[in-house]
Amino acid sequence: MRADAMTTTRFRTFLPLLLAALGACSENVGPEGDAMTEAEARALVKGLYGEDTAVVDLPEVDVAQLDTPIPLEGSSACSGGGTLALAGTATISANEEQASAVATFDATVTMADCAFVSEGIAFTLSSEGLGFTGSWSVTAETARGEVRVAGPFAWAIGDRAGTCQLDNTIVTAGPITEDEPAEETITGTVCELAI
Repeated sequence: MRADAMTTTRFRTFLPLLLAALGACSENVGPEGDAMTEAEARALVKGLYGEDTAVVDLPEVDVAQLDTPIPLEGSSACSGGGTLALAGTATISANEEQASAVATFDATVTMADCAFVSEGIAFTLSSEGLGFTGSWSVTAETARGEVRVAGPFAWAIGDRAGTCQLDNTIVTAGPITEDEPAEETITGTVCELAI
């Protein structure tokens, strides 16, 4: 891949993937003494992976914009109502000799009554700010991303609710092709429960 072509490649970050860890919470006891169960926590993470919401695209960049922070913004409606959004910056660097590039992210995720159903459980999530940091590296044949999502958010399941803290890392790696799915892993906690 030529370097000039690399610099105009659009780096796509799939918001559901980057937000998959939003299901992590440390203060899991609701106002009536209810707690999120392990099954609910797993369903929450699975549901956020399955949320087919907005794709946030970095704008096309030229050589003059390399190694300079550029705006990264996007928002989408959640499948059951409400919205989620991502805002921050991305910095892209390219290596002409290796035909590779790296995009580094520093952003914040917000949710406003983001609702969806997973494993038969209806969730509603809200947050004023979850930290989203990490990077994607791309070569002519492969891509690898590692993102950390961490911060507080509120959850509700029916008449139960709680305020939660997450700290998760999402790693994605695989070939650059739409025919072969990338391998994805999540590590961290959900309501003080390891996932």
